[in-house]
Amino acid sequence: MKNLVLIGVLLCVIVAVGVSPAQATPVLTLTDAITKDTISIVDNGPDDLSPKLGVIVYAGGLPDNGSGPSGWTLNITAGATKPDFGSAQDPKMDLLSGNLSTSVAGILSISFSENDFDPSSPSSLSLKLIGITSGLVKAVASYDPNNDLFQGTDLATLDWIGPGYFTDSASGDLSGITGPYSLIEDVYIVHLGPGITALNENLMAVPEPTSLIVLASGLLGIGCLRVFRRL
Repeated sequence: MKNLVLIGVLLCVIVAVGVSPAQATPVLTLTDAITKDTISIVDNGPDDLSPKLGVIVYAGGLPDNGSGPSGWTLNITAGATKPDFGSAQDPKMDLLSGNLSTSVAGILSISFSENDFDPSSPSSLSLKLIGITSGLVKAVASYDPNNDLFQGTDLATLDWIGPGYFTDSASGDLSGITGPYSLIEDVYIVHLGPGITALNENLMAVPEPTSLIVLASGLLGIGCLRVFRRL
């Protein structure tokens, strides 16, 4: 029951999005590595619960493609990217997912991809992962200088972690890209039996040193002001 409540809360959070009439290119896929059952959701497509540009929300199971039903009985996943989250010049991708298995489920693969990021964007990106799992989780961020979805070279990898609460981060270098490129967020979840995983995978620019200095100076200024007010 607690698992269903947690996933229900997650669904309420990720479907609370605004309305936008246009269509974008992001695509979200979920695949059961054992049964090969898979589903692809295109932004503003028939399986996308969010009408907002740059946001994909999916809730449901994996369709039976002929190899038997998947052990992953409920998946609630949202992906956000430009123009709702970030821009071509400020690459950002966010993946929020809750997954419930009721049998020996194996490996679930979740991928979120978007293209047409600008080569003038920051040259270093940070991959962060946080959540809780009854199994194991791995995250990978990739990029493709040919600007193709779900193709490319590993940018940053967070190796297998779990069970229990987890948090990890890594960064990757994008320097040398001269044309539009695509980004991919991948997460792999292993359940050896009934279980639940809830996670957030985030990919965005690493703050430049000057930005950190400005932020630190601002925080220092606020601290000094509070001290002087007490004197």
